[in-house]
Order: sequence, then C-alpha cells, then structure tokens
Amino acid sequence: LLGLYDTLVGERAVLYELASLISEPGACKQHIHTDMPYQKSCALYTGFLALQDIEPHMGPTTFVPRTHDAESHEKLSATDSAVREEFLASAGGRVALLRAGDIAIFDSRSLHAGGG
Repeated sequence: LLGLYDTLVGERAVLYELASLISEPGACKQHIHTDMPYQKSCALYTGFLALQDIEPHMGPTTFVPRTHDAESHEKLSATDSAVREEFLASAGGRVALLRAGDIAIFDSRSLHAGGG
C-alpha cells in the first residue's frame, strides 16, 4: 500500500493513524457525521480497506458525496432540525458495498455513517 499512498498524496505526506474497525452484528447505525470539522482545504483523507466482502446486512458505510463543503457542514449543524432533516433527506447517500481488497478513500470532511 505504500506505493499507492505515495502516488496519491506524495512522499512528504504523513500517515496519521492506522486502525481497525469491526462492526458487531446488531450494532446501532451511526449518526451521520464527519471525521473533521470544516476547513477550506482537506487536511486528512480516510481509507477503508475491506478485508472481506461487505454485504447489505452487515451495515456498510453510507457516504454522502460532495458534502465536504462549508454549506453542507452548516446545514448538518443547523439548530433548526427541519433544515437539517431536509438537507439529509435530499443529500443522496451512496452505500459502499465493498469487495474484499477494495478501498474507499474519502475526504474526512465528507458526511458518512456506518452500521445499521
């Protein structure tokens, strides 16, 4: 993976964290969230490497494309729940049904949620 990493982000980029996440059967779905607060440029990319085929019953991660921007973050954190709910209902999430060996790399300012 080091070669891919260097190609994508350059040799000077820092590997910030390497972790493992296991979803237990029956685990609750996460609330939609970001891994980083909004900032103008992306400071962190996250990659999910599937160690097995991810099936719908396993609670795959749902990604919401094009939500790394200030407007999406403002709507998600709106104090008016109607604004937040309308935004989430129309945002159009994509379920990541990865196959073993697939990797999903995303801007960690993007909205996503796992499980369920």
